[in-house]
Amino acid sequence: MRRVVSLLSILMIVSCSDQVIVREVQSACGNGTLEEGEACDDGNSRNGDGCTNGCSLAECGDEVTRNDVLLGDEGFEECDDGNSDDTDGCLTNCLLSRCGDGIVRLDRSEGAEGFEACDDANEVIEDDCLNNCVPASCGDGIVRRDLSQGDEGFEACDDGDDDETNDCKNDCTPQVCGDGIVGLGEGCDDGNDDPDDDCDGCRPKICGDGIIGPEELCDDGNEDNTDGCTNACSPAACGDGIVRTDRDDQGELIESCDDGNTVAADACTDVCQVARCGDGVVRRGLQWGAEGFEECDDGNEDAADGCSATCLREVCGNAIVDPGEDCDDGNRSDLDGCTNACEQATCGDGFLREDRAEGAEGFESCDDGNESDTDACLSTCQIARCGDGHIQLGVEVCDDGNLINADSCTNTCVAARCGDGILREDLAEGVDGFEACDDGNGINSDGCVDGCRVARCGDGFTRAGVEDCDDANADNDDDCVEGCIAARCGDGFTQVGREACDDANANNDDSCVEGCQLARCGDGFTQAGVEACDDANNSNADACLTNCTAARCGDGHVRAGVETCDDANNSNADACLTNCAAARCGDGHVQAGVEICDDGNNNNGDGCAADCRSTFSQPNVGQSGRVGVISGANWTVCRADNSTVWVAANNRGTYNPTTVCQHLGYARVNAW
Repeated sequence: MRRVVSLLSILMIVSCSDQVIVREVQSACGNGTLEEGEACDDGNSRNGDGCTNGCSLAECGDEVTRNDVLLGDEGFEECDDGNSDDTDGCLTNCLLSRCGDGIVRLDRSEGAEGFEACDDANEVIEDDCLNNCVPASCGDGIVRRDLSQGDEGFEACDDGDDDETNDCKNDCTPQVCGDGIVGLGEGCDDGNDDPDDDCDGCRPKICGDGIIGPEELCDDGNEDNTDGCTNACSPAACGDGIVRTDRDDQGELIESCDDGNTVAADACTDVCQVARCGDGVVRRGLQWGAEGFEECDDGNEDAADGCSATCLREVCGNAIVDPGEDCDDGNRSDLDGCTNACEQATCGDGFLREDRAEGAEGFESCDDGNESDTDACLSTCQIARCGDGHIQLGVEVCDDGNLINADSCTNTCVAARCGDGILREDLAEGVDGFEACDDGNGINSDGCVDGCRVARCGDGFTRAGVEDCDDANADNDDDCVEGCIAARCGDGFTQVGREACDDANANNDDSCVEGCQLARCGDGFTQAGVEACDDANNSNADACLTNCTAARCGDGHVRAGVETCDDANNSNADACLTNCAAARCGDGHVQAGVEICDDGNNNNGDGCAADCRSTFSQPNVGQSGRVGVISGANWTVCRADNSTVWVAANNRGTYNPTTVCQHLGYARVNAW
């Protein structure tokens, strides 16, 4: 057996610090696995089946004769010489060359077995090429029927002998009166038709006078044509076509027939006796079974001498069970219960019986003559089929002999596989090859996915109409979250790189607001417990400051339409009062550096003019007031001139003398 072997080396290179792994996988013709460079691989060493030992598909012309198919089946070969020459012993269709195939064989010399001088591909024996592939010729004993009279090679007769005086001459023309040759039944033949000469109509003129004259061979002087001398004065002869009625010395009829020829093997022998079994002449021209048919004739009626008393060869086929024969049905068929070797037909004898109906004992649908159960014909002589329990090499991968489609071998004799559309039911879950489903398609978006698994969330395949996504992980911070739902803001899972938070609610007053963004001052949403307000702008002149606190007087920001000013202090002596109103003359507060006085009124005669500038008038003794008093009773002017005022209070001096002096209109104030 020839095998083609190769080594496929796979080198995996990783980083310098990693290991370098070299794996070797052997591939070989004959291992039963179809690999690169192979057209087939049936895993056996038989070179004569559909897959050669070189793992190429068998074909006519590959120099390997197939022996795994029957005659008539596609791929059958009798021979295979690997050439394109149709004139040798093996034709280009891988059938043996034979006489009658229409191709003249040129590889044999004349005289050698198989030599052909012609081959006209027919069974007609009377044309220019005989059935033994020898050209027809005058004298071969076969009359040609393919030519018309006048054509070269035309034969009117052909008796296959060299006798010119019988009914067929050596040039294959019939013996006739006037041809110049004295033939059977002729007294003379002068080769002319002159009635005035001595031979007229091949009869001597003086024939019948009882005297043997010139040109006469006999003359008995009578008109009896059936005695020893014919009416043509020729001696009666077997083959002259005239049955003699006279007898011999023993009283026996000299002729019992005369068919006008000298052929010994027809119904009338060449001694003019009716042909019979035992006459020593084998009768020809009859078909097997016809009355008078003979295969042999040894001139006796003895049995067991090679020729039976019925003139059949004492061989297989003579319808007699001779010693050493199991049977003999007397026919030439190998396809019934008795073969041509006279053996009982049996399955495996290489002959397909045709005499039994399907279902009958002995019926054969094939017979390839071997006991192999792995070719096209089983050892039971039944045609191999899927389900017979035998693996047909090159055709079937498996055959478990059952009609169960859901096990390891399908009803088409193909090994079960995930994706064949057939759900295996012979394996428990967890066992290699187990299938939970098998829809026979390569679609992973339906209910059955790769590996024949029932689709589920997390299998890595997005099921159409059921799942938004499926990334085969448990991470909820990517694009696909729990339940195989596409990630979105509000699903409760914070998507990394896209969301800052996700609290799965619609509330915008907590730490995670609309758009899954972390709450911040300025986002327009007031975070409960953290912000007083959030108007999502950068203005501090409205009700909500940029730090998300409510605007108020004293916050340092002038609120438009509400405050005139806001200097963020508690002083009423500057330009902005503590009520966030702009300081003005008459507001009751002396603006430092701007006003001399401010008594909160518009009176000009009270020591503080209406424009908050002094129009000093000396205080009167006894004048009193409560300006600058911290606690207790009013103060009272004790004495006053243009530069000094003496003030007394019964509250132990718990008052502000500067304020009092300013109140009384003194521009320069010093207290002591």
